[in-house]
Amino acid sequence: MFDGLPGFIHPTVAQATGFVQRSVNNDEKSYLPGWLQNIEREFQSLPEDVKEEIAPDFLEVLNKVQALLKKLYGQKDGITLKTDGMIASLKTT
Repeated sequence: MFDGLPGFIHPTVAQATGFVQRSVNNDEKSYLPGWLQNIEREFQSLPEDVKEEIAPDFLEVLNKVQALLKKLYGQKDGITLKTDGMIASLKTT
C-alpha cells in the first residue's frame, strides 16, 4: 500500500482532521500583486454595460480570493489589504 510522500498529508485527511500543512515563502506569493493589478485593470477596461452585468460575479470571486488570502497571510498583509480596496471600490460603484 502506498503511504504517500514523507511529510505529505493527503488533502482528504487534512480536511477530516482539520490539519493544514503549509509553507509560505515570498516566492509563492510574489505573483499575486501583479495578478490582482491585471484582473482589476482588465475589469475596468470593459464596457460599462458589461461591467454592470458581471460585477456581482467579479465581487464574489474577489471575496473568495480575499478570504483565502486572509487565511494564508493574515488581515494586515499588503496583498490582503489590496483586495480590501478592490472590494470596497466595487461596492461603491
